[in-house]
Amino acid sequence: MAAPAQRHVRSGRGPSPVPAAARPPPGALWQDDGVPDPSRPAADRLPGRRAVIRAGVTAGTAVLVAGCGVRVGSPGVRVAPPAPGPAELARERVARDADALLDLATRAARLRPADRAVLATVAADHREHAAALRPPAGSTPSATHRGTAAVPPITAANALAALARAERTAAAAATAELERVSGEAARLLASVAASRSLHVAVLTARLTAGARTAR
Repeated sequence: MAAPAQRHVRSGRGPSPVPAAARPPPGALWQDDGVPDPSRPAADRLPGRRAVIRAGVTAGTAVLVAGCGVRVGSPGVRVAPPAPGPAELARERVARDADALLDLATRAARLRPADRAVLATVAADHREHAAALRPPAGSTPSATHRGTAAVPPITAANALAALARAERTAAAAATAELERVSGEAARLLASVAASRSLHVAVLTARLTAGARTAR
């Protein structure tokens, strides 16, 4: 009579009772396996651990994306241009001298028609120097030191002598800048200084020739 009772237990129709050790404690916040707890009503079932973690990661990602959007897309934010280095500042100073010499040579040419061809060549040289010394438009550095070549008032009698003095001063200034630069900038400034020294020689020769003619 004991055998049929054992068969009835193994093939019983009702659900097997859940062992007490397999049930989550009453204060548990989630289930480790993510499977709903059949022992709790549907309204009291807590989310699984994986669901809670996924929800936290999603919310954190949304906050980061929103924050990045605010920072990147904020209007009115301007990036300050980099400060010019020693080479850029030196080139700008020498270029300012070229501007002054160009103005002086142009005025001298108007006052001395006999020397207009020579003075036009001198002016063209200074125009080319200023263009070569400066970077492309829109990126010119703000040099704090102005050019050393003064632009004095001139007359027909003293135009050549005034230009020769300004050329000599500017040539010395360009040569002094070589101590602050190197490489391509140094080669360019050396070329400008040599050109200005050549102008001094040409203008001095014209002055000498004019003095001999006057005698």
